[in-house]
Amino acid sequence: MFDRLNMPGPYYTRTVGSIDLFVLNSNDVSGAQTRWLGRALRRSGARWKIATMHHPAHTCGGHRSSDAVRKHWVPLFERFRVQLVLAGHDHNYQRFRARNRVNYLVHGGGGHPAHPLRACDSDEPKMIQGRPVVGFLSIVARKKALVVKAINLRGRQIDRVAIRP
Repeated sequence: MFDRLNMPGPYYTRTVGSIDLFVLNSNDVSGAQTRWLGRALRRSGARWKIATMHHPAHTCGGHRSSDAVRKHWVPLFERFRVQLVLAGHDHNYQRFRARNRVNYLVHGGGGHPAHPLRACDSDEPKMIQGRPVVGFLSIVARKKALVVKAINLRGRQIDRVAIRP
């Protein structure tokens, strides 16, 4: 299955310019994957570290935050200074205030229809921007900032953030 998608396995890294991308399988937050993630993050010398997965550590959408991701991976994201954590699952757009210098963003906007937002649980970081929209992300790595734009299906920018190292 992974060969058809040109994926080396259920979790892996890709280097794109100055970005190390950590593609994680949040369907199975196993000890083996968590140990692999710790080793991969420790070895990374990239200016920008981005982790991506399906189930979010933080969400104010119809689904709940992943307790397993929070318990096992969030401490690694913080320890090894991952600047951006991307997740989907909820079909909407949510950007949260950075927690311990880690920026969390949910964009499951490739799925139709868009899911409504709900009141955030008290243990979630403050939501900076949230919209029940579909669309996509543009991420540009510059020397001094990682620029993330959320674009709706009409091509209109609905949010922008510049993340500093």
